[in-house]
Amino acid sequence: MKSEKKSKIRERGGGGMPSATPGLYLRLVVVWYVLFTAATALFCSLVVLPIRALHPLSVKGVLSAATIIVVMCGLYFVIEMLSLGRGRDFLPFISLAKRRALFRMLYPLCNILGRLFGRSQEAVSASLIALINQLTRIAARGRGEGGILVLLPRCVQNSKCTQRIAEDIAQCKRCGKCDIARVVEMMEKYRFRVAVVGGGELARKKVHELSPSFVIAVACERELLEGISAVSDVPVIGIPNRRPEGPCTNTVIDIDEFEKAVRLYSGER
Repeated sequence: MKSEKKSKIRERGGGGMPSATPGLYLRLVVVWYVLFTAATALFCSLVVLPIRALHPLSVKGVLSAATIIVVMCGLYFVIEMLSLGRGRDFLPFISLAKRRALFRMLYPLCNILGRLFGRSQEAVSASLIALINQLTRIAARGRGEGGILVLLPRCVQNSKCTQRIAEDIAQCKRCGKCDIARVVEMMEKYRFRVAVVGGGELARKKVHELSPSFVIAVACERELLEGISAVSDVPVIGIPNRRPEGPCTNTVIDIDEFEKAVRLYSGER
């Protein structure tokens, strides 16, 4: 009876966050921008304008700089949202690493705003990962010489399995009790490399050791964000795992999203 229940959970892919979209994080960024603009205006009215009589040129310079910063930030976010909405890269002259870092930099404040609006940290993190994935799909197309590296957490393997797949994923017996068998099938079809790692530090070492052109990483939201930030020079698609039995135990891969990422990086449609 228990095995049937687990099988149904696995078929649904349930137990974790539903498929996230960039929408939540983008709305929080808009709220952040409105607050940033209001704070800048308040600062200028309370601090800068009262000293105009003492240093008129300095005040003019500060007001001009503040206006330029606010306008440029707004313009950047509008263009970035157009890129995401249209699926076209309107900012090809800005590196993917810098664009990811900017949205990642806003995460602590957006997380606080999300809580004020009743959204969990997990939901905000998943939306940010979806946004970064969308940016990556737009800005990093084609096939690279270094190939694809897939990073999987050890908790994807069935907890009762005795196979040592962390050393060689090809040792999987394909019993079907976890998603490793599906990954091995795709590995044989699309010819990518796989590393099973036990944490963010090991994942970073693997990336630096193997020098892939693209990375597809499966992990919880927190580890994905940390890993994406650490591997700044490589395009990364992050796929949050699903946790029908709780964190770090028999987690599930969103196979459809996983295969979409593999097909994108392998140059197939």
